[in-house]
Amino acid sequence: MKNEYYNSPAARLDTIIGGDSSHYIRLRKCKEEYDRLADAVEIGQGFLTFEDFMREWYGVKMIMDTGDGGISLDYEVINEQKYMLFILKFGS
Repeated sequence: MKNEYYNSPAARLDTIIGGDSSHYIRLRKCKEEYDRLADAVEIGQGFLTFEDFMREWYGVKMIMDTGDGGISLDYEVINEQKYMLFILKFGS
């Protein structure tokens, strides 16, 4: 299209974060699932944090780096089978 800078919102996000936006899109979709599950838990009962949920359900260890005045979210795959489920379930 004329005067269009990016082909899609994901392409724009790739430019802003300097990498692959597909991981962040999958995280957003997964967070929606987490919110639905957490909302179903009765008040007063504990539930996993989102970071623990990602590690236990989908084999992803989230790594938050707040150094140098910015925030960088990286990750490490700790269980390949669970991570594959994450990719298949929340892939674009």
